[in-house]
Amino acid sequence: MAPIRTTLIILLVSTLAISACTSLSQNQTAQTSSEETQGPLLNSERIRQKFGSYGIAVVQESEELRVSNLYSVEGSKKITRTWAVVFYPATIPSIMLAEHEKIKSGQSIGEVFKRNGWKIGKQNVYFGEIDASPDYEGVYSSMGESNEVNLALHIYQLMVAKDGRQYRYVTIAEVHHPDYLDLALLREINNAQITESELNKESIQSILDAVAKVMKNYKQGVSLPSAIAPALL
Repeated sequence: MAPIRTTLIILLVSTLAISACTSLSQNQTAQTSSEETQGPLLNSERIRQKFGSYGIAVVQESEELRVSNLYSVEGSKKITRTWAVVFYPATIPSIMLAEHEKIKSGQSIGEVFKRNGWKIGKQNVYFGEIDASPDYEGVYSSMGESNEVNLALHIYQLMVAKDGRQYRYVTIAEVHHPDYLDLALLREINNAQITESELNKESIQSILDAVAKVMKNYKQGVSLPSAIAPALL
């Protein structure tokens, strides 16, 4: 009887192992399928995932430009994780006017489109760093940084797609907290591939100048001056 009992135990263990592997495989497949369906993590989702909370405060809003502070909360303090400078085009396609109005009211761009069934993508335009400077004291303070540090910068064009058609919505420049995204990680999660866009070198430099001006003018609780947006095209 002992050999039979041993055989039964081996069969039981093997069955459990196969079941566990199958379950793990199904979970991995479900996760992959979800990622493929929903697309890569939004900046808001990544901040919430890494720091446990997420909020957005619009610092400046006009027909041409929006400056927003994407933050997490530590205790009672808001810590800036990303400065997002959004450059609106002169004309918004009619198909996305409803989403545009919600975004203009202060909502997160990616979350608005994702919630309304759009697929979101990026055309990477530029990866780099903003050199440490005492001119950016207000930004460092909002990030909880007491020292001047280099900050990773990503410029891209946000692409949205629905019903088989793709549209270019806005150009975005994002400046990240060093504890959130450094340049190496920023390149990694965005595949570090620069794609063709309608922006030329002069337009990119205009964006860089506008971002620097936004950062220099920022002081917590103080509105930014108007007419910061450059002519992009």
